[in-house]
Amino acid sequence: MEDKPDASRAEGGGSEKAHVLATDDQPDAFDLIERSLGETYNCKFATCASAALEILESQPFHLVLCSVQRPDDWGLGLVGKIARAFPDTGIVVVAAVDDLRVVQRAHRLGACGYVSKPLWSGQLLITVANALRQQQLKLAAREAAENLAGAIEMHNPDAPRHLAVVASISALLGSELGLDAEQVALLRAAAPMHDVGTIAVPAGVLHKRDRLTESERRHMQTHTTVGHQILVDSESALLKMAATIALTHHERFDGSGYPRGLRAGEIPIEGRIVAVADAFDALLTDKHHRPAFTVEEATQMIVQERGAHFDPDVVDALVGNLDEALALWSAGAE
Repeated sequence: MEDKPDASRAEGGGSEKAHVLATDDQPDAFDLIERSLGETYNCKFATCASAALEILESQPFHLVLCSVQRPDDWGLGLVGKIARAFPDTGIVVVAAVDDLRVVQRAHRLGACGYVSKPLWSGQLLITVANALRQQQLKLAAREAAENLAGAIEMHNPDAPRHLAVVASISALLGSELGLDAEQVALLRAAAPMHDVGTIAVPAGVLHKRDRLTESERRHMQTHTTVGHQILVDSESALLKMAATIALTHHERFDGSGYPRGLRAGEIPIEGRIVAVADAFDALLTDKHHRPAFTVEEATQMIVQERGAHFDPDVVDALVGNLDEALALWSAGAE
C-alpha cells in the first residue's frame, strides 16, 4: 500500500518537518524556495515532470509546488497526474505569469493554492501554510467521508464510479461558476456523499426494475432528509456541505422538487451544481430500465430543463465545458 503523508505534520509541527517538493525547469527559483521554506519544511526539487513523479513514488509528500509556464505547459499536466495518483498530497501552482486560464485549469485539476512569479518569501510562507492547513482538514474529513462512501457501496455496488464522476464534474462546474479554490475542494470531496441517505432505502426499492409505487417513491425520496440527518451534526465544513448537498440535490429550479420545494436562489449553489452533475452521469449510463443516452441526447435533455429542473447558469457551465466534462466522465467510467 502506498505510504501517505502524516496529516499531523502538515503545518510543519510534530517530530519531523512536513515534506514539500518543488518543480521548475528553471532551477534558479529553487534558491528562493529553499531560503523561504527550508527552516520550516523539508524541501526537495525536480526540474521535470518525470523526475517529480519518480521522487513522489519514492516517499510521501505533504505538498508539491508545481511550476507552470503557460496554460499548455507540462506543469499543468503534472498537476493532473499528481492529483490522480497522489490524492493525499496538496498542490500549489507557481505560475510564470498571473494568467486566469492557468488558475481555472489548475483548480479544476485539483490544485489547492496558487502563486505567481516573481516570488517573495512572505507570499510563499503564507501560501504554503494555508495550503497545508487546507490539506490537513481535507484528509481528516476524508476519512469520515470514505467510511460513509463505503456504506453506500455496500448497499449499491455501482455507486463508486458514479460518485467519482459526480465529484469531478461538480468541481469543474464549481470552478467555472466562480467558487474559490477552498469551496471547489470542499465540493469535490462532499459531492460523493449526495446519496448517503440511500443506505436507509430497502434494496428492493432501490434496485426495483419496474416503476415504483407511490409509497415506494415517497420512501425513495426520504434519502435526501436521511442523508442530511446523518451528516448535519458534524463540525466539519466538508460534512456540513455534504449535508446541504444531500438535502437539496433533488430540489428543482422552478420549485417543483423535493423535499422542501425550494426554488431558484433558495437552493444552495452546491445543491444546484450536484443536481446537474448527477443527471449528466445518470443520462450517459446504462440503467436496468433503459440504455444510456448519447452525449447529444443527454446534453439536449439537460438543456431542455434549463430554468425548470436546473439552474440556467449551471447548465451553461456544463455546455460551455462539455469536452472537459466528457473527459472527466470517461476517466471515471474506465
